[in-house]
Amino acid sequence: MPSKFPGDLSSISATTLIMISIRCLQGVLILLFVSIVCLGCAEDPHFSHVTGVVTYDGVPVSGAIISFVPIGSMGVAAGGFTDEKGAYALTAVTANGAQTGTLPGKYRVSIAKTELVEDGTALAYKNGEITYDEYQDRLIENGGSSSYTKSLIPERYGSAKTSQLEAEILNTKPSVFNFDLKP
Repeated sequence: MPSKFPGDLSSISATTLIMISIRCLQGVLILLFVSIVCLGCAEDPHFSHVTGVVTYDGVPVSGAIISFVPIGSMGVAAGGFTDEKGAYALTAVTANGAQTGTLPGKYRVSIAKTELVEDGTALAYKNGEITYDEYQDRLIENGGSSSYTKSLIPERYGSAKTSQLEAEILNTKPSVFNFDLKP
């Protein structure tokens, strides 16, 4: 079975690297938000600490991105990552900096877990199985990339518009929202 990531990064085109970067932008932004929190920003007393566990058919989902998107004018967008047990804690970024949790309000929730899959084109070229022209033709056919993002849970959960997941934070007390996703 070919490796997901070729050992020689020079075989990856600039276009592919740009596409990978764009696909990872949401995750990078959430990491930035979490990093700001780690710098010791003061906590807003109006925020509720929001935690929970994400499972898929009862099995913990690790490495997923979870986002709370406010419905209407109440609330502030927040996000986080699940750990190996599927547990998450939300972080929001406001004009006052990063905050643990989010404001009371009603939210649509999205949960995404993806992996980057190499289609084998770069490896086939590297191993001499296809010519440079064939390699370029395959890249053009695939929109300039020899890899794609594969969702590891149903894709409908990856968008707040289609997930049908909602959460309502009623006050500033800690809130727990567990999500058991189904096929």
